[in-house]
Amino acid sequence: MKNQFDCIVIGGGQSGLSSGYHLQKEGITYLILEAEEQAVASWQNTMTV
Repeated sequence: MKNQFDCIVIGGGQSGLSSGYHLQKEGITYLILEAEEQAVASWQNTMTV
């Protein structure tokens, strides 16, 4: 059996995770695709001054 999703979110950053939260609240099946191994990985690559 193949998984079917109503929505696919590209990017697991802050906006992508927020989108997933709201999709889940509405009962919409979704998949978040992220290039890195963990969510919001781009924040770990930033440097604060």
